[in-house]
Amino acid sequence: MPLTVCLLADGDQHAPRDVWIIRQNETKGRSQADDAPLPEIWRDGYMVTREMKAQALRVYDIGIYVVVAATVLQFFLAGLGIFVDASLFFWHTQVNPFLVGVLPLVLALVGWYAGVNQRTLGLTASMFGLVVLQSLLLFPFHMALQGPLRAISALHALNAIVIFWVALLLLDRVRFPTRA
Repeated sequence: MPLTVCLLADGDQHAPRDVWIIRQNETKGRSQADDAPLPEIWRDGYMVTREMKAQALRVYDIGIYVVVAATVLQFFLAGLGIFVDASLFFWHTQVNPFLVGVLPLVLALVGWYAGVNQRTLGLTASMFGLVVLQSLLLFPFHMALQGPLRAISALHALNAIVIFWVALLLLDRVRFPTRA
């Protein structure tokens, strides 16, 4: 495999340590094979190794499984709040939406770093928007509006199905990346 090394201008204080080692070794006439494995990708002034990207992709894949599990848990917590004890709605309304809404934003950043395709990243980030919409759909209910405006809150259940569908689409893209 050919090795490409990007050298920075002399005196660049922001150069990663590996670049300085490479530059010193080249000036001493030593071969690069004597040193530790060299970074393989240079992007935006930072070195990225193939192993780091592979690790980020594993984190992304596992994170999508966590999002799907949290989405299923969200339905379960809603059922517990309705059929068992209303105080259990705390977990449905306050704790788990943070996981279902914020984790996909973090995963979108990790996925971008790992090189996940743009459509999958868009779906991942859309989970946050859907969770925000989920909360906004309950405003007519919490404001005690009557009539057709209160019916807007019924879309909360339909939006939950859309969130679950997007989570399953992401799971499908993680499990079968060539089809996605």
